[in-house]
Amino acid sequence: MTSLKKQAVSGVKWLAINQIFQRVIRVISFAILARMLEPSVFGLFAMAFIAIDGFSFMKSFGVDGALIQRPVDETFEDAKHTAFFMLQGTAFVIFLIFELAAPLLAGLLKNQEVLTILRALGAIFLINNLGRLPNALLTKKMRFNVLSIIELAACILNAVCAVIFAAMWKNVWSLVAAYLIKMVFTASATWFFEPYRIRFVFKWKIAKELFHFGKFMTGMGILGFITYNMDQILISRMLGATMLGFFVLAQNITAFTQQNLLAHVGRVLFPAFAAAQRDPEQVKRGFLNTARYISILDIPFTLGIMAVAKEFTLAMYGPKYEIVGSLIQIIAFGQLIGPIVSGTEAVYMASGKINWSYRLQLLRFFIRITFLIILSHFWGIYGVAAVPFCNACIMVPVQYFLVRRLVKFTFKEFIRRMYPAFPATLIMVASVYAVKWALFRYPQLIFFDFHHVMPLLYFAVVGGPVYFASLWLMDRALVKDMLGMLLPRFFEKSAAPQKKTPVMPAVLPEP
Repeated sequence: MTSLKKQAVSGVKWLAINQIFQRVIRVISFAILARMLEPSVFGLFAMAFIAIDGFSFMKSFGVDGALIQRPVDETFEDAKHTAFFMLQGTAFVIFLIFELAAPLLAGLLKNQEVLTILRALGAIFLINNLGRLPNALLTKKMRFNVLSIIELAACILNAVCAVIFAAMWKNVWSLVAAYLIKMVFTASATWFFEPYRIRFVFKWKIAKELFHFGKFMTGMGILGFITYNMDQILISRMLGATMLGFFVLAQNITAFTQQNLLAHVGRVLFPAFAAAQRDPEQVKRGFLNTARYISILDIPFTLGIMAVAKEFTLAMYGPKYEIVGSLIQIIAFGQLIGPIVSGTEAVYMASGKINWSYRLQLLRFFIRITFLIILSHFWGIYGVAAVPFCNACIMVPVQYFLVRRLVKFTFKEFIRRMYPAFPATLIMVASVYAVKWALFRYPQLIFFDFHHVMPLLYFAVVGGPVYFASLWLMDRALVKDMLGMLLPRFFEKSAAPQKKTPVMPAVLPEP
């Protein structure tokens, strides 16, 4: 359990660091390219990827995910070789369909110039699937440090090539060529770090088992894409581009923990739980501890952003975006509970209950679209913002009930994991409101306010230490455990166990 825990924590840290650096690289490269290329170039490239993303859900049919979930037994070697040929066959079929459908896709996008770009980018399906098997094996072994290094190196290569090509060709092909080079590098690098020897083995029985698991993952991907984008489609059609802009700004802020933490946590938990699927007690501890650590980060962020939404909006966007502050509060309220049970999906998939995840995604789709239609009709954009809360009120109890069928734990055990995150957050929020009252009563304290940033600095300086101190006072062991996971070398040295002198038995055993 200790080894698995270290691997999981290491994986989350590597993926988080990778995500941060990739965001920085993209911002810098875009700033350079924006001065070299026309805006229409980026528009054409983005337009092509609308079609690419639509086909991407089918590029592996979940075969790689099925291999990650599969136990390592006497059939695993045959499963690897079978999966490889399934992935290449799927890639070839999707490539042909995409090439044939390219004229229709260009017509739907109302831009014939994008046709040749689509046909060139169709090679992505062939290149990407060549590296999918080594990628799946690295994921199964939880070598997220290697995967993060590959992804980060590919991101840097893409940025450098795009800038070099943009200096040579002032058109969209500079971006297309750079992206194809990135995909070739990624596939080659995964083969380098996880060398796989191709053997011409294909077992129909195993193929059926892999496809049975994978088809649900494909269905989940398609449903998830529609589910989490339908609110934006509805706003753009009913309320216009301006309201959509307000909503997207608010959603990007409130979804920060989900985009930068929970997505990567799920990516790590799946192989971790799959490795421990034969030990329910180990999966139980992993699930409950995951809920605990997520609550420590998610609850203070969500309640904290709700408390300072108005000031945050003024500082980041200015007075004309004041509506964003209200939207942040409504959307955040709906995302307060959901992330705490986010580990349930990994438990379902690792236990082979992928059909549960698929049916939950289907249920989530119908609940979301129902509330979207009703609430948007009566309350407009505020109704749309309230949909996550209504969705969580139904889905969280269902997810909790199902995960208890696989992992036996009591409601008391689960709720105890929210301590001390929830009371410590309430103390933090109270301190923030105390600062608000002081600034309202004594406005002279804001002696230098640059675009409304000063109040935010006060909130951060007071709220952060108060939350950490509250956690420390309520559960020092928890704080030390978290710091030990983040800084293992330092804490292992400081808490190194002393050597014990062996105690001789009172009675020596007979020879």
